[in-house]
Amino acid sequence: MVDYIYTYIYMCVCVCVCLVAFLIGAAKWIAILTVTGSFMAYVYDTQLKVYLKRTRKSTFQANNIGPFYYKLKSQ
Repeated sequence: MVDYIYTYIYMCVCVCVCLVAFLIGAAKWIAILTVTGSFMAYVYDTQLKVYLKRTRKSTFQANNIGPFYYKLKSQ
């Protein structure tokens, strides 16, 4: 569960970078945004694999795993 807090932080960072890119409108920000996006995808994928190893879930169950799914399920 703690792993997903990092996912939320990375999402917030990406959104902030997105807003800055729109405000400045420079080409270099598009490159920075792309790098940030790929880094986020890599981190999320890594966290998911760690979670699956720890709980021994199958890939079918992994399709339902996500921050929002967990928030709903824990309520």
